[in-house]
Amino acid sequence: MNIVASFLLTNYEYPFWKYAEKPNPVTYTEKWRNSVEKTGVEAIIFADEDQPELTALGVHIGSVSGSVEWTNQIDCRWLIAYEFLKLNEGIEYFFMTDISDVTLLKNPFDFVEKGKVYVGDETVKVFNEWIIIRVNLIGEGECTDNIFALRDKPLLNCGIFGGHRDTIMPVMEDICKKLEDYQITEDTIDMVVLNEVLYGKYSDIIVHGSPLNTEFWKWDFDNKECYFQHK
Repeated sequence: MNIVASFLLTNYEYPFWKYAEKPNPVTYTEKWRNSVEKTGVEAIIFADEDQPELTALGVHIGSVSGSVEWTNQIDCRWLIAYEFLKLNEGIEYFFMTDISDVTLLKNPFDFVEKGKVYVGDETVKVFNEWIIIRVNLIGEGECTDNIFALRDKPLLNCGIFGGHRDTIMPVMEDICKKLEDYQITEDTIDMVVLNEVLYGKYSDIIVHGSPLNTEFWKWDFDNKECYFQHK
């Protein structure tokens, strides 16, 4: 079985949740859900609150009980997905994506192959202001050195991540361990960790950019080449 997963984790207080009010679950997930249906892939949305409106639409909801103590609303997605894969050995290929700004353009499982890690990207470099702020928040000398060494690499983006379970589960485990080690709860740092882990340990098997994903911030919904549209 192959599956695409996303997350609707709304049981958080503003301002960490970036909206002052919780989003309407139907409209907030509509584009993602429609794209899943159009491409015909199996999909699941992990939620930390009951979502009866989505359930009524036939959406497969994965329950997330409580919060992950060592991290925040965004970063905890990695542990949720990792534990899900451990419990579901029948899943062969897996993708996790953002839900509000990612859509599927084509079935990604027609493209992926074992031994590769598929990840979104941006046009900026790793060493940019958004990343630097979070590296300083982590405050670990090794993290600072690692990110500085990657300063000219394209920034990899967590909004799209996947591949064969045997390939990606070690990556996800490494990401979860670093998130736990850094113990940052007041902001999201998974973009820092993703780039640190992937470039540091798995650089020879990374696949990013076209045809996996569209150019970031182009809102390229009509793209015929790529499998995912991201912003």
